[in-house]
Amino acid sequence: MSVASVRAALAGALILAGAGAMAAGTTYDGCTDYRGRKVQSIQDLSLPAVVQSMEGVGGAVIRYNPTALSRLSDRTRLFLYAQACAALNLGYPAGSALSLSQARRADCWGVTTLSRSGLLSHSGDLAAIQAELDFSDAEWAQVPGPRRGFDLGACRSEALRIPGAPSAASEQWDACVHRCGDHLFHCGRSDACMSTFRQCSSECDAARSGQ
Repeated sequence: MSVASVRAALAGALILAGAGAMAAGTTYDGCTDYRGRKVQSIQDLSLPAVVQSMEGVGGAVIRYNPTALSRLSDRTRLFLYAQACAALNLGYPAGSALSLSQARRADCWGVTTLSRSGLLSHSGDLAAIQAELDFSDAEWAQVPGPRRGFDLGACRSEALRIPGAPSAASEQWDACVHRCGDHLFHCGRSDACMSTFRQCSSECDAARSGQ
């Protein structure tokens, strides 16, 4: 799957019920993993986190709790869901600990999703989301890690360029990550397999940043 097609799939991660969706409630649906397989989204009011991906019987699952961290707006909750979906769409295993560079890449793809879904139509929308992403130590246990600072404004230019022709570097990074994921699929979920995957994907990120 090319970068362009992955981005197109990710853009459908949020299915909203018309222009009044933010007021009427949100629907989480349409997420797919890097192989194009549907990721089931399940509301779980017992989940001690806003959103969390995990490996289910039939593949990756995203559970979300709309009551966790009550101070967050619906738009910020959708961003955190889109970020969790993006991590799966980028080939990172469900429930795995992301590196800082991997998390920030998923952050930017979350911004892309919101932009294409029409949820960043006002100039202050992105800044409002980022303002809510200032988490205390206790709150970081309830949102996708690792602990980091957010610079969503730096993602906006990329989001506004989509759709567009992927660069050669993007295509090479995409193929690299897919090779890592294919190896993990055949290797299994042992600690050794996960360690190998994380090392492999980090090398992909390093190669791209050096180009």
